[in-house]
Amino acid sequence: MTKIENLQPPSVSILGLLSGLTQHWPSPIFSQLSTNENPLGRALTAAEQNWMVSLPYLGGLLGPPMSGLIMEKWGRKSALFGAYVTGVVCSLAAALGTQTWHLYLSRATAGMSAYSGIIVAAVYLGEIADERYRGVVYSSIPLSVSAGMLMCFWIGLYASIAQLHFTILAVALLGLMLTGFLPESPYYLLQRLQSGNAGKSLSLLRNSDDILGELTLIQAHVAKTGNLQSKAVRKSLGIVPGLVVLAQFSGSVAIRGNIRSLFLKTGWSISDNAAGVVIGIIQICSSVFTMGVDWMGRKNMLTFASFGLAFLLGILGIYFQFLDESLENYAEITWLPLLVFMGYFLLFYSSLSSLPLLYITEIMPLNIKSLTGGFLMALQSLLSFLLVFFYDHMVKGLGTSGYFYVSSIAMLGLALYVQIMLFETKGRSLDEIFIQMNKSKRSKGAFSKNAPENCENL
Repeated sequence: MTKIENLQPPSVSILGLLSGLTQHWPSPIFSQLSTNENPLGRALTAAEQNWMVSLPYLGGLLGPPMSGLIMEKWGRKSALFGAYVTGVVCSLAAALGTQTWHLYLSRATAGMSAYSGIIVAAVYLGEIADERYRGVVYSSIPLSVSAGMLMCFWIGLYASIAQLHFTILAVALLGLMLTGFLPESPYYLLQRLQSGNAGKSLSLLRNSDDILGELTLIQAHVAKTGNLQSKAVRKSLGIVPGLVVLAQFSGSVAIRGNIRSLFLKTGWSISDNAAGVVIGIIQICSSVFTMGVDWMGRKNMLTFASFGLAFLLGILGIYFQFLDESLENYAEITWLPLLVFMGYFLLFYSSLSSLPLLYITEIMPLNIKSLTGGFLMALQSLLSFLLVFFYDHMVKGLGTSGYFYVSSIAMLGLALYVQIMLFETKGRSLDEIFIQMNKSKRSKGAFSKNAPENCENL
């Protein structure tokens, strides 16, 4: 990995840090809003607090498609700037606001910045990284998002609303400044027939003037991906929505949002802040394991995680079923759900929370990647909102154990989906992946465990 490539992930990862900071408000912030000791001078009503929770998801519906359009029309750097600008609006609206609508604006733009930032960063890093290290470079995104979430919880324990958001403002402004030094994606520049600028960009990224061979390959790839009727386009549009939908049914959003009540059912008493900090630490630890994706492979990691989550969710289903039937018999093994939840979050955040997006940015053809990626992130935001909103209804109808059983079955379905529909992309250039996607029939080797690394050998 070149020196310049080493500099790109930290620069872009500030956007991941910003996403983590803006996605969730820690409970101390909501506690401030529940009293008269806040910038509004009054306590928020329950309905207003519900809006505060829901508006980031609405922003997640609007922001990613807009970022996809910006990436397509004006480039990846412009979309990076846009994500940071919405982060600035989010922080200023909350830090200086004295009206309820100021906080509404802050939460909506927080969702826009967070969800847009993740997809833009994923597309950009996927296009500038060497195929040998693409997974490692991408892993900087979930690691920085996890760090941002943990940072938000720690600051929220001691800071006011204004202090927290001035911190977010500093991060957003730093990201804006560093983005100005980033080169544009050579793939986008070649799409716009700017071969001279593409060569300069690639030379800067590789820290070398010997880039003619790679530039020629990228030019050939861009020329191939102009057909919207290609098999690669149809196949990718058939594969990726199922991957996004099934991954959301892991139950992670609802479980994290209701972790305190779940612990209380098992006899554990834990505050929202403590739960947030513990989960944040687990997230950071698990994000480190994501760096092994270039060794283990995308397909293997997704399959292993899906089966593992199905097993752990099944254990939780059995535990809560027996707990409802005979509480006394299970009062002495309250350590079991604690360990299972820790294992669950470790598995989820090391793979399922981030690898589907990496895979999507790899197999989506260049001519539809930006717009489709934006709409897929919007779909993810919508599903997250629906799963959180209807969690109580599902628990009332199915019981807590039934909810975990359904999630376990969904993870088994995801494992089978990954095995049947996905092929391994580690170590392959975007052009090699496109060639594989464009085959008239799925090559048996493409889906086998020992598939060759280079598509030219298929």
